[in-house]
Amino acid sequence: MQYLSRRVPILIAFLLAAVAAGALSGCSRNAGKRVKVVVWGVQLSEETRIEAACIREFERRNPGIKISMLSMGAGSMNPQKLMTAIVGRTPPDLIYQDRFTIGDWASRDTFRPLNDLIERDRGKPYGVRREDYYDACWREANYRGKTYAIPAGTESSADVGRTARMRREAHRLQQGRYVQAGGVHPELR
Repeated sequence: MQYLSRRVPILIAFLLAAVAAGALSGCSRNAGKRVKVVVWGVQLSEETRIEAACIREFERRNPGIKISMLSMGAGSMNPQKLMTAIVGRTPPDLIYQDRFTIGDWASRDTFRPLNDLIERDRGKPYGVRREDYYDACWREANYRGKTYAIPAGTESSADVGRTARMRREAHRLQQGRYVQAGGVHPELR
């Protein structure tokens, strides 16, 4: 887990650099103007001091770029606001999105594949390399062979319970004791 927490600042730097490169490419007509990169879904708070420090350092190293962080209220992201922004052609430049939802968004052709950016920066110190991530997390960030997100974390969980009782209840369920005329048994509602 410590390895992962060390990678988050690097990941943020990579993503900001990739977005900034896209924002600055072909923008010679905007020479001298400061580019604003809008990021949705990262809630800056006492718990996210590292992210805030990364953003300040990125802006210090890239004085022509201003990062605008917007939280989306309860939770990290509001899908309705995001879809409205996409349809209205005013989406954020970068979002912090649950990797579990990436396939759904990518299937709607709403996210940009990152393969070309990943390949371009693979050899750089901040480059993203698939082998640095857990396979399951990386696969969740992919859709139809293309990478639409970079995993920023993972979790582990286990069901803890009274095994004997769980077996007994499963056996009762298999025997149909919870199904009754008119629907599901009240204990399962």
